[in-house]
Amino acid sequence: MNALNVNDNKIDLELKKLLENAQIELQDAFRKQLGMIFKFVFHDGDFVHTLAYGELLYKIGFTPETLIGKKMSEVLPAAEAKRKAYFYQRAWEGGRRCYV
Repeated sequence: MNALNVNDNKIDLELKKLLENAQIELQDAFRKQLGMIFKFVFHDGDFVHTLAYGELLYKIGFTPETLIGKKMSEVLPAAEAKRKAYFYQRAWEGGRRCYV
């Protein structure tokens, strides 16, 4: 192995560590924010949460573990899931949406 390969490996490790630290900081910021942030995909005719963070999430009785990987119909009563699906659909069609 020559000096160039050693330096490249060192740079790769340093960049990997920087990326890991940035990801941790971002997750921390998501967790500590006062509201909620969700990310979801549309799969098999329903919205599935892929990310869920924020203090409000806990205040309304959820945790990331209770939502991530779950369809709305799996975590909410049918009527509430249907009401929220309207807002998720609007967001899915483009843009940020706020609702109460």
